[in-house]
Amino acid sequence: MRPLVCAVCDYKAKDQSDFDNHNATIHYYRNLQTESDFPCLFCSYEGRTKTELKTHYYKIHSKEKLFKCHLCQFRTGFQDQLSSHIRSIHTGEKPFECKVCEFRSASKQGLYYHWKQSGHKIKHAFRQYLPI
Repeated sequence: MRPLVCAVCDYKAKDQSDFDNHNATIHYYRNLQTESDFPCLFCSYEGRTKTELKTHYYKIHSKEKLFKCHLCQFRTGFQDQLSSHIRSIHTGEKPFECKVCEFRSASKQGLYYHWKQSGHKIKHAFRQYLPI
């Protein structure tokens, strides 16, 4: 069976359950049934929002790293990656907390990987990040 590939990021799931959990935790705010209004000028990608198209462009097409760390030479095309870098490398801040155990992470992605490895149930581990 082919892996299921996320339309928004590079994530690949082995089965439908993992794919649904990924979308619920990482992309819960997206409605995958909506029409695309923002086509990429450089490839066949079509974004559902302007932000989605900008993210695609910087991730795939741009070599420009607009966001620079003021404490070291780190550069990235994404503000959230810079914030995560500063928290994890320079300040040690870990605002993302597992609701099942005492694990904390500097990034939401780190919390997601913890959840996958630990076997915690999604409704507990990501309770504060899911829509009400």
